[in-house]
Amino acid sequence: MLARAPNPTALSCRVNGKGISKQSFAIVPKIIEVRAFMDDERVHEVHPEVSFRLLNGGVRLGKKKTWGGLQSRLRLLKSASIELPDDRGDVNEVGIDDVVDAAVAAWSARRIASGEARSFPSEPEQRDQRGRAIAIRG
Repeated sequence: MLARAPNPTALSCRVNGKGISKQSFAIVPKIIEVRAFMDDERVHEVHPEVSFRLLNGGVRLGKKKTWGGLQSRLRLLKSASIELPDDRGDVNEVGIDDVVDAAVAAWSARRIASGEARSFPSEPEQRDQRGRAIAIRG
């Protein structure tokens, strides 16, 4: 009989005393998928809001689900030479906030590859089971 993976919400309740958000729960399968590649030094954790804040000179943006927040993000991407087409072809049904988040993650990936990215925290103290620093890069 195959062992079942623990329920992420139940595990979070045991460890932290509270559950996880619906959004966090929804990405658990993708997190598990990425774990297969964690020995690859090219794998880094990024967060769209951290990346947008860096791109915006450290200033926090409005909510991404608002018109103004979306427009600010599109302008920032354009300033970084990332222009999203009006017609996104096969991914036209994907939420625009997800597309914009993916675009800024690509911006962070370019910064990581060129050695320009910052680490949060700047001097990570925590390490994962493989000995890699636990940090968000942008």
